[in-house]
This record gives sequence, structure tokens and C-alpha cells, in this order.
Amino acid sequence: MKKTFIFIAVILISMFCFASPVFAFTAKSGENLNITETVNDDVYSFGNNITLTGNINGDLITAGGQIIVNGNVAADLTAAGGQITVNGNVNDDIRIAGGMITINNKVTGDAVIAGGQINITKNTVINGDLIVTGGKIIVEGEVKGKVEINGGQVDFAGKSEKDVNINAADITILSSAVINGNLNYTSENQAKIAEGSKISGKTNWTKVVPQKVSPKISQKARGGGIFGIFATTWIGSKIFNFVNMFILGILLILAIPKVFKKFNGRMKSSFGICTGAGAIGLFGIPIAVLILGIIGVILLFTVIGSAVGFSLFIINTLILILYIVLVYFSSIFLSFFIGNLIFSRSGMNLDKYGWKVLTYLVGLAIISVICAIPFIGWIVNFAAILFGFGGIIMIIWDWLFSFKKAK
Repeated sequence: MKKTFIFIAVILISMFCFASPVFAFTAKSGENLNITETVNDDVYSFGNNITLTGNINGDLITAGGQIIVNGNVAADLTAAGGQITVNGNVNDDIRIAGGMITINNKVTGDAVIAGGQINITKNTVINGDLIVTGGKIIVEGEVKGKVEINGGQVDFAGKSEKDVNINAADITILSSAVINGNLNYTSENQAKIAEGSKISGKTNWTKVVPQKVSPKISQKARGGGIFGIFATTWIGSKIFNFVNMFILGILLILAIPKVFKKFNGRMKSSFGICTGAGAIGLFGIPIAVLILGIIGVILLFTVIGSAVGFSLFIINTLILILYIVLVYFSSIFLSFFIGNLIFSRSGMNLDKYGWKVLTYLVGLAIISVICAIPFIGWIVNFAAILFGFGGIIMIIWDWLFSFKKAK
């Protein structure tokens, strides 16, 4: 079973890294990317200003400063950026995170959206569920599934065929709203429900009682504002973790650029060996630590071996700390490797620090997006740790071998 699991993970990540889909991206900051043709494949687009006017007969994964999707997407749409506008129809799910987001289309599947300001216009029809997290949220469109909203200020003026669940500080149900189910909301303040709005089910208010906190904590909470609310949600925690990983990654790239270069070279030259080393290290090190720990505990109870047992305990602790650190850093190195693979076709000078940061950002975005997909996300996350950890182990092995050879 374990071998089958590892095999599936290897196949998934290998297909993603080494397949040849259509990669669309701007090579220089400030240039515009306009996809006008019909593409019969998945598209990965990255740049400053991205506009899609053609149709994508596959998935569209895009990240940039400003993104405008006017064409239709036959499968999933995944986007991250500063300002995102979706006018074209999406025949599956959409997953979007950004600053200002406007949804003005038909979505066959679910819509998962996180951002600062989110506007779901009256032209929008979502056949699945709508899950929204943000600062200011306006919903005017029609949702045929359930509605889950978390935010600061929420204005609901649309139509929902099922229950609407809202968790926000300021909630307004406008006169044009039609809810063919229950309205369940959690807030400190009672929702403003306009006359003319239609709620078929019950209206349930769960009042949040403000907790008494110290002035120092209260000041921090006010300073956090919407960010504090956003960071406590599932999507917000994912984005918060992404930002942390990005900052840590660019610091590591600046501090140890040669290690990243060696990692890329090792992965390209011996991907299979790195995978095997990752599997051995990922499972073997905890087993070895456990065995050494048991031996150390036994020796501690003997007069002669107590000193040895204590030494084993210290060594075990250091190995375990190193193991956790390397596992945590593994996704950073693999993200840089994936981004480097993509941009290696662009002819850019990837030795420059600015381009290194961009390649890392793209790779990290790809891994984060895939890991957020239900069911297969945890498999890809495991695979990412497996390959990244294996590459790091092989770098350490090469360093020890060269050190021994120099002696």
C-alpha cells in the first residue's frame, strides 16, 4: 500500500513538472499579455497585465497584477492577483484570491473567492456553492447552491436557492434579495433587513458578545481590522501561510543562492535518485530517531551507560530539529525548482536575484494552488515534501562526499 501511495504521488508531480502544456507569461515587468487564440489545453499565465479574450478548452491558472478574463474557460479557473475581473463563463469551479475582485459571469461549479473588495454582479449565475471571504463583499447575482460568507461588511442583494450563512461585523440584506432557505448570520450587531426582501425560511441571529481584553490587545485588534478577521478563515490562513513562505523563501535565496542552484542541478540530473532519497529520509529518519530514543532511555537506567544515553538523547533532539526544519524548507526548494523549469524557456537571465524571486513566486503559487484542491491536494503536498526533502538530502550527501574526498 505504501509503495502504491508513493508511486501515485510521484506520477502526479512528475506529470505536472515535466509535461509540456502551454505556458503563457510576460518576460518583462510592465508588458501586457493578451491571449486571443483558442487553446485546446491547460494554460498557465503569469505577468503584470493579463487579458484573456480567447477561449481555453482546459484549466486556466493565472497570476498577475491585473487580470481580465473575457473568454470562456472549459474547466477550472484559478487566479491570484491585485485586480481580477471575470466576464467569461467558467464550466467548472473558480478559485480566486486578490485585492479587488469582480465576478460577472456564469459558473457551472462552485466559486471559492477571497479578497479585499469583492463584487458579485447581478449578471452572475453560480450553479454550485458560493464561499466568500473578504473585507467588503457585495452579492447581487444568483446562487443555486449554499452561500457561505465571512467578511467585514456584507451587502446581500442577490438570489439564493438554499441557505445563506453570513459571519460579518456589518450585514445588510437589501430589498432585492431572495433567499429560498434560512438566513443564518453571526455578528455583534443585528442585520439590517430591508422591506421587500424575501426570506422563505427562518432568520437566525447568533449574537457575538465582545470579550473584554486588555488595552494593548484591543489596540492590536483594531490595528489588524479586516486582516484579523480574514486571517482566521480557512482561505485567509492559506494566503497568510503563502505570504510567510514567500518572505522566508526570498530571504533564503538571498542568503544561500548556491544551495538553490545545486538543488536545481541535482533534481534535473537525478530526479529518481532524489525521490528515493526523499522516501528513505522521510520515513527512515523518524524510525531511526525512535530506535535511538529507546536505546537512550534504556542506557539512562544503567550506571555505565547513563552518559552514553544522555548523549544519545541530545543527538536525537538535534536530529529531530534538523529533520523538521528540512521538511519545512523542502517545499521552498521545490517551488524554486518548478519556477526555474518554467522560466528556463524564456531566455531570461535567471542568475539575477529579481528573476530568482519571480521564479520562486510562480513555483510557490503553483504548489499552493494545487495543494488547495480537495482530495488530491494532500497527495500533492506529500509529493512536494517527498521530492524537496530528497533533493536536500542529496545536496547534503554530495557535500559530505566531497568533504571526504578532499581529505
